[in-house]
Amino acid sequence: MEESNIKHIAIYEAGHAVANVRIDDLKDQVTIDPGEGILGGSSAEGKNHVWNAKDAAKQVYSYCAGYAALMALGYSAEVPCLGAGDDFENASDLLEMWDLPGTLDEWLNRSAEFMSEPKNIRAVEFVANALMEYKTLDGDYVEMLVEWADGNMTDEEWRQFVSFQYPGMV
Repeated sequence: MEESNIKHIAIYEAGHAVANVRIDDLKDQVTIDPGEGILGGSSAEGKNHVWNAKDAAKQVYSYCAGYAALMALGYSAEVPCLGAGDDFENASDLLEMWDLPGTLDEWLNRSAEFMSEPKNIRAVEFVANALMEYKTLDGDYVEMLVEWADGNMTDEEWRQFVSFQYPGMV
């Protein structure tokens, strides 16, 4: 696969991962390692584990976040839509099931605004760069990357965390 396609996938999956960290729903990992029928993935509870409208709205943001991350970084609308069909379908299902206000396009635009916030786009860039290097990251690693990107830990604290928890990544 071309380097530019891998970068798009890394940003896309990083968008999902950052949104999942922000809504406290990142579970196991995020990957750009292709599997059967997928180019990558970020594991979260998903639409079948939503029990109220507030959680449904958070999950819609998560489904829209991959697209939103690419849009926030200036990619054309066609690039983010590649491979986003399942995400758009799942978001639409939640909008309908929970009778949430607004169209999918409105939610995509709100999600793009959210992802355009400097702290979010910085976190996306940190996670995407790590994905480009390691292909798969576990949830704890992603959460700490977001903390580092947010300025909640110093470079030295980051290095200590990685050397202690993930010595193979130093």
